[in-house]
Amino acid sequence: MIRLIGVLTLGGVPIKVKSSMDAEEELVLGPLIEAAKALSNVMGSGEVRKLGFQDNTLIVTESRKGYTIVALVSKAEGYMDSLLRVISDAIDESGIALADGVVNNEHIIIIDEIVGTYVRDHIEVGFPETLTMVWEPIVQAMKKDNKLSKTIREVEILLSRSEQIKKWSEFKSEVSGSLEEALEYALQGEFDRACAIAMGIEGALAGVFTVKMGALTHSMTKSVSPALADLIDRTTQLPDDYPFTDIARTLVGYISGGKIPADYSRAFREAIKRFQFVDDVEHLMLGFLFLDARVVDYPHFASELINFYKGKSEIICSFIKAMNERGKLFEKVYSITSYDGFRDELGAYKSNITGILGSINWVMDSDLLWELKKEGKGIEIGIIASLKLQNYIAVLTALAESPVLTIGERKEILEEVLMLYKDYFRGLMISDIPLFVYTL
Repeated sequence: MIRLIGVLTLGGVPIKVKSSMDAEEELVLGPLIEAAKALSNVMGSGEVRKLGFQDNTLIVTESRKGYTIVALVSKAEGYMDSLLRVISDAIDESGIALADGVVNNEHIIIIDEIVGTYVRDHIEVGFPETLTMVWEPIVQAMKKDNKLSKTIREVEILLSRSEQIKKWSEFKSEVSGSLEEALEYALQGEFDRACAIAMGIEGALAGVFTVKMGALTHSMTKSVSPALADLIDRTTQLPDDYPFTDIARTLVGYISGGKIPADYSRAFREAIKRFQFVDDVEHLMLGFLFLDARVVDYPHFASELINFYKGKSEIICSFIKAMNERGKLFEKVYSITSYDGFRDELGAYKSNITGILGSINWVMDSDLLWELKKEGKGIEIGIIASLKLQNYIAVLTALAESPVLTIGERKEILEEVLMLYKDYFRGLMISDIPLFVYTL
């Protein structure tokens, strides 16, 4: 512990003294300074002398400019040796004049700044803050070791899951309603809220809907997601003979890593065969099972699904259209032999994007977004805009890689991509609008 640290000028005149002693202990300051003066008279610059003083050690060194640096410590004398040398060097390198026994404001300011750099009157951060500062360097060092790196990843996953579970539990406790209300939230794109409601309702339909809504939250930003364990548990409660149990179980297995894409594609195909376009709550809920990019592999079914949700959910319709449009655009981009052959089509697409950029500005305005959400339109506008904008960005990016473009044309396209991400898509990502990861 540092009991005292100070700097004296010629003749032992104090310039700056920091002390942690109480009132009674401060009575020894005078004798300490006298001892320091006596030591400084018999030592050269750069030397360090020590003197036992009751239960403490007095350490003194002299700077080349003639200033005496003194410290009284109860332990860590070796550390204090080094610290006094550092302070001594800092004094010599500063603009302070040679010690002449005079102390003025300039002396006090310079010495106070130097000593204050290395010695604090109190600790400004607590243990949690200190741990936070040192944790990241420690973790980075541990990650360089293969075994430790694996352990770190496992711990991070566990911590992440714990936080996720807590967040979901709090969210779920605030939500309740009927299947009809859950469907309404889903149609508006609030899949986390729809999942939370359905999770509290028994029955095969509610179970399958819960699983699909939960899976969707895991594929979106800014959504509160249930733990995969909760979804897996729900699938175990589904009756084996329910027509859509297989796709629900396979979907959970797929997103949790237990099933391969081929398994899910098979279950998806079989579910399409079982689905009927009946305009009621049950089938509107089951139709969400096909809110997946794979649906465009079945053009006739995808077209029927769009008609089924037309006027009910622009999100579903726009998602399917966007996935279908993206495929066609890429086919066109990869088949062109000259930029001129695609320029008109790109221009038409760019004209459509102009309106989309305006709607993005709406949802990036927090006050306007709040009003839109009250009307059930905020999330819808944001998701639809993100789907269309990312299609355009994806096409521009693919086009920039085409060998048919000149360097100037490629530069122009990439600059537009950067502008769109910087001025629009970044704003969408930091807003409160959940976005499909397909668009990221």
